[in-house]
Amino acid sequence: MSPSPALPQPVQTALDQFCTQLQDASGEDLVSILLYGDLVEGESFSDSSQVNVMVVLQEISVTSLDRLAGPIATAVDAIPLVPFVLSEADLTQSTDVFPIKFLNIQRHHHLLYGRDVFDGLEIARDHLRLRCEQEIKNLMLRLRLFYLGRSQNPEGIQNTLSQTLSPFTKNLGILVELKTGAKTPPGPDEIFHTAASLGIDIEPLKQIQNLKQSNGAPRPEELKTLYNGFMKTVREAAGVVDSM
Repeated sequence: MSPSPALPQPVQTALDQFCTQLQDASGEDLVSILLYGDLVEGESFSDSSQVNVMVVLQEISVTSLDRLAGPIATAVDAIPLVPFVLSEADLTQSTDVFPIKFLNIQRHHHLLYGRDVFDGLEIARDHLRLRCEQEIKNLMLRLRLFYLGRSQNPEGIQNTLSQTLSPFTKNLGILVELKTGAKTPPGPDEIFHTAASLGIDIEPLKQIQNLKQSNGAPRPEELKTLYNGFMKTVREAAGVVDSM
């Protein structure tokens, strides 16, 4: 479990109010409320931030959802709340289809109320490997389709690179962990370094990372070369996970 993230006071106040209202509305049916996502993983709050909250109930029904509707609507009006509602049975029975998502939440979350439902949750290695392969190969295919629609749109190409780097890096971290047996490195630079030792060309990833940080606008030809390199890197990662 992660420590409490530093949130702007208005956001923290709205989140505290949300938790209190959920407790009042759901009573004993409420198992836990957890904060997860980028804010818990160290990202600073910004205009584009999402406040990702998991609400775990004993049972899901129209009645239980009706109780949540008011507090959620109030919170959404005040902050960029993104609720994720499930039962405890949903959680334990879905580690096979959401293994990467649940592993990330298990490692990076802050308990706001109740019992930590991720404590002791088991996620199978085989499920992680299959989901990792699905995610990377899905990106491999989507990058081709994105390019067909944006080949003459440099801004669209740059946005695609910027938006897909982070999710690919997370999946690359899982690949590295599965391949080496060591826990996912703590940051992108460490993930890239280890991935390079597996024969994956990480130079396009570093270039995209620098591009995001500089907010520059490379020439169209440079963007196309970078996009081609990124597609090659994703294809190499797909080959590594496929051979495991």
